[in-house]
Amino acid sequence: MAIIIDRVVKIASNQGGFQGSLSGTDFGESLASLGDLDGDGVTDVAVGAEDINGGGNDRGGVYILFLNRNGTVKRQQLISNTAGGFNQALDNEDRFGVDVAGLGDVNGDGIPDLAVGVENDDDGATNAGAVWILFLNRNGTVQGRQKISATQGGFTGDLDAGDQFGHGLTQLGDFNGDGVPDLAIGARGDDDGGSNRGAVYVTFLNRNGTVQGFQKLSDTAGNFTANLDNDDQIGVKLDAFDINGDGRQELVIGAFLMTMAEPIEALTIRSFSIAMAQPIDSKRSAISKGALPGFWKMPIALAAIWPLLAMWTTMVARKLQSEPMRAAGPGRGLAAFSEQQRHS
Repeated sequence: MAIIIDRVVKIASNQGGFQGSLSGTDFGESLASLGDLDGDGVTDVAVGAEDINGGGNDRGGVYILFLNRNGTVKRQQLISNTAGGFNQALDNEDRFGVDVAGLGDVNGDGIPDLAVGVENDDDGATNAGAVWILFLNRNGTVQGRQKISATQGGFTGDLDAGDQFGHGLTQLGDFNGDGVPDLAIGARGDDDGGSNRGAVYVTFLNRNGTVQGFQKLSDTAGNFTANLDNDDQIGVKLDAFDINGDGRQELVIGAFLMTMAEPIEALTIRSFSIAMAQPIDSKRSAISKGALPGFWKMPIALAAIWPLLAMWTTMVARKLQSEPMRAAGPGRGLAAFSEQQRHS
């Protein structure tokens, strides 16, 4: 099946309707759909720019982009240390905006809300990380906020120095059925089972953005059965969608340096892996370069993966022939598969 691109619009410094310079900001490091924030019938987006220098070096920021039907920017609103009504202290190199996730309406006011990762926040320990739940106004400014970290927001997980909690984020919908959207949070530097193997926290939110409970997934927690090695960094990127059609989101977890082994629950594409938190079937299927039409353009290793993931990955592979920097999944996608490691 051929994928035909109807139109491409570039949004960059003084392009695509964006006003101003984005030099050195890492604009586009993260993306999330917000739904129709301003009520004009067009979907709006949040774009992370983790190296914005508002108030200090690399403190970070997030742009709310109000879009036109043709994909250009109608209006923009920056949220940062010094803009957009955020009004909270950020430190140098905090990198607010390293990831973002549209949550839907958390506080029940009918306006979409936003989660923002701050991978190098120092609550509790150096670079332990944090997440801000931002309650938005229709104009993209912040009307309220709640921080989730080692010391705030009702979160009782054990975060250590270098965990970088908040580096990966994805909405889960109302996972526990209480009417409030929930959130998965990656901590790629977590050391359960070994150095920097990573972890993911499935967090259940209250209406005020605090945490009512959580489940950790790691090498030693949550019945996570993937074979992890040191520096795999699971949780570096996250996504969630209904794979098996049961009406509940499945969680897809990125692993930065996962290598191939047997048995395996991942497909490695360039520098990323896609690992399933919960295998769907005990039956495995082997694939190779020749088994995925057109996939020869991308270096992949021989792998044994779960059958449904193989089917889904084939779909992604075909799509990537014409859209090499995009991935499947509602709203945000998995991340650009060709992203290179930039953070130590």
